[in-house]
Amino acid sequence: MFDPYYKWLGIPKWEQPPNHYRLLGINLFENDPDVIETAADRQMAHIRNYQAGKHSELSQRLLNELSAARLCLLNAEKKKAYDEKLRTDLAVRRGDAIIPGPPFNFFVRGAARYFGVVARQFWLRRFVLPRAHAALGQDIVRDGRYRDRMPKFYARLEEVNQRLAALQAVRTPPATESAETPTEDSDETPAAAGQPVARVSVLKRATRWLAATARSLYLADRRKAILREIARTAWLIDYERTGPADLTAPVREALTGIEECRAEVRTLSKIPPEQWLSPKRLAWIVLAVLGLIAGLYLALRWMR
Repeated sequence: MFDPYYKWLGIPKWEQPPNHYRLLGINLFENDPDVIETAADRQMAHIRNYQAGKHSELSQRLLNELSAARLCLLNAEKKKAYDEKLRTDLAVRRGDAIIPGPPFNFFVRGAARYFGVVARQFWLRRFVLPRAHAALGQDIVRDGRYRDRMPKFYARLEEVNQRLAALQAVRTPPATESAETPTEDSDETPAAAGQPVARVSVLKRATRWLAATARSLYLADRRKAILREIARTAWLIDYERTGPADLTAPVREALTGIEECRAEVRTLSKIPPEQWLSPKRLAWIVLAVLGLIAGLYLALRWMR
């Protein structure tokens, strides 16, 4: 089920229902009316962004709760009574040794989520975004856009293209049979026809072809890197006006996905109050334990 407290205000389940101060995002028993009013305005403005969405009823309920918290804490008498009741409730919970905190399965689920978010972030950064940048850069170069703003990139790209063109002549697959191999009508024996020389010739051509192929692959990768750099630089200049919508949309989606992953990683890295563990810490502890077990297993296998 959708949790508006957590999704919109960052209040986890173990702090729900939140008190007025937690709901407004301020310190317990805050006495400055300006701080209370500013916090209430900020939270209500944030929740109003969701009034037109599919959770409009939940947003209205939260707005009512925020309004009630604001009215209560800005009224001196109501605030005094509320603070006394809140102090009593907190004292009772401490006396009963009830410390607000998340259950352990929260950390387990968070650690699993952390692995998934990190994997998605890696996929977006290493594969999806470079591919989208390369396609956008190819379109920019084909039309010659930003040539006056990025002359160095264009010069490097032209140099790589020239070197690639020069290598095309060398990248001819080696012949499987030398022209010097004797025919059936020839009276020469293989040794007399110079078969060892033919084998050396084929080997040289194969070596030259392999070297040219490796060089071509390197230059092709270098060309893609320059195209990606052109697209990244152009994006910083004009954003979505950099190129056609079908090429800029994948870039925007990949960047948005990466930013969402970063925000979620920051959330999973937070340590709850009065706790020492976080989902990220648990994930790294699990990795360390698995690495230790694997190391011990390999060491035992090697000792045998």
